[in-house]
Amino acid sequence: MADKGYIVCVDDDLALLETLCQQIQDLTSATHEVVMTKSAEEALAIIYELHHQGKVVEMLITDLMMPGMTGDRLLEIVNARFPSIVKVLLTGHTGLDSALYCINNANLDKYISKPWQMEDLHMTVSSLLRQFRLRRDNQRLLEDLQLRNLQLKGALRDLRKAQGDVESSYMQTLHTLAAALDAKDPYTAGHSERVARWAAMIARKLLLPREEVEDIRAVALLHDIGKIGLPEKILNKPGRLSSEEMNMVRLHPIIGAQILEPLVSFARYVPIVRHHHEWYDGSGYPDKLGGVDLPLAVWVTALADAFDAITSNRPYRKGQNLDFAFGEMVGGMNTQFQPDCVRIFLEVLQEPGFSFEEAIKLGAGRKRIKDAPEPMEAAIQHLIESGGIVRSCCAMMQQYGGLDDVSLPVPHEHRHEDPDDAARAGDAAAEESERAPAAGAEDKAEAAHDPGEKDPAGPGTRGL
Repeated sequence: MADKGYIVCVDDDLALLETLCQQIQDLTSATHEVVMTKSAEEALAIIYELHHQGKVVEMLITDLMMPGMTGDRLLEIVNARFPSIVKVLLTGHTGLDSALYCINNANLDKYISKPWQMEDLHMTVSSLLRQFRLRRDNQRLLEDLQLRNLQLKGALRDLRKAQGDVESSYMQTLHTLAAALDAKDPYTAGHSERVARWAAMIARKLLLPREEVEDIRAVALLHDIGKIGLPEKILNKPGRLSSEEMNMVRLHPIIGAQILEPLVSFARYVPIVRHHHEWYDGSGYPDKLGGVDLPLAVWVTALADAFDAITSNRPYRKGQNLDFAFGEMVGGMNTQFQPDCVRIFLEVLQEPGFSFEEAIKLGAGRKRIKDAPEPMEAAIQHLIESGGIVRSCCAMMQQYGGLDDVSLPVPHEHRHEDPDDAARAGDAAAEESERAPAAGAEDKAEAAHDPGEKDPAGPGTRGL
C-alpha cells in the first residue's frame, strides 16, 4: 500500500480547527493523515519536517488572520519552497483583497469562506486532492520520459559508434575477400579494385545517389567472389578450357550469391553478384534476365567488369587497347550492354567535348591502314597535348596494364569456337583450336555469346 499523503490545517481558533480536521479526516482517512496546528510558524516547521522525512504534504488549509505570521504570508513561503502543495485560504473576512493577493502572489488554489458547508468542503477537498494526484503522476511520467530520453540518447551514441565499427570492419572484410580472390589468380590481381573504380565512375556520371554509388563500389569489389570456389588450375590455365571447365566457370555468379546470401548486411548486393554476366538482351547467364528485369547497378557493374577484362592481361592473351575496348562496348550496345551505361562510360574515358559519334568512329574496330597510327593513339596524343582529362585515365590504365601495345586485329578473321556456334563457324573453328575462346568482353565468352557473332575481331577474354 502506498504511503499516505498529509494535509496540514492551520487556525488559531482551536474549536474551528478541530471541526475542520475532523470533517477532512472523515473524508480522507483511508488515504491521508491530517495534521493540525494553531500558528503559521509551527505549520511551516511541520511541513519542513515532513519533507525531510520523505513524506508528501499534499494540501495546506490555513486561516488568514492569525497572531504572528498571517495566512497569506505562510502561503507565499510555502508556494516558493513547495509549489506543488495545494493551497487553500480559509477566512471569515468577506473582502476579496486578501484572496486576490494570494492568487497573484502565492498561486492560491481555492478560497473558502467561514462558516462553510461540510458538503462544499468535502467537494472542494476531494477535487483539489484529485488534481494534486494527477499533477504528481504527470510529473513522474515526465521525469521518467526525460530519463528514458537520456538513456535513449546514450544508446544512440553507442549504436552509432557500433555502426561505425561495423561499417569499418565490413569494408575491411570487403577488401580482404577481394584480395583473397586476386591472390588466387595472379593474372587478375587488382581486377576487383579496378572494376570497383570503373563502376563508381560510371555510377557518378549517371548522377546516381551517393549511397548507391558507394553500394556499387562495394559490390564491385565482390562481383567475382564466387571464383574462390574454382580450382586454380582453371583460373590460371593458359590454354583453352574444356566444356566442363567452362560450365564450372559459369557457376561462379551463383556461388558468389550463395556466399553472400546468409549475411544480412550483404543482402542488397546479392542481385548484382548473381547477375553481372547477364546480357541486356536477356541472352546472358545464369538466369537469362535482361533490360528492366534487373536494376541499373547490375548493368553498371557488368560494363565495368567487361571493360577491365578486355584491357587486362590474362594467361591466354594480352590485354587489348582502348580502341579495341571502345569498339567492343559500342558493338555490344543493346545486346550485351545497357546503352546509357556505354555512352556515359565513353564520356568518362574521354575529354569533355568529344561527341558520341566521334567515339563510335574511334572505336569501330575497323581495319587499319598499313603504317598508319592507331586511331586511339592519335586521339590520346591530341588530348594529352591539349591538357585533356584522358591523361589521368591513361595513367590509370597503364598502372594496371591496360594500355599494352597490342595492334588492333583485322576484323572478321576468326569465329568463336563455342560449341553453340559450331554450325555457323564451320571450318573456321579449326583455326581456333589452339586459341582461347574469342570474345570482346568477359561475360561474352563465358555465356557462349561471343562478340565474334557481331564483330569477331581479335581475342577477348573468357571471363577468368
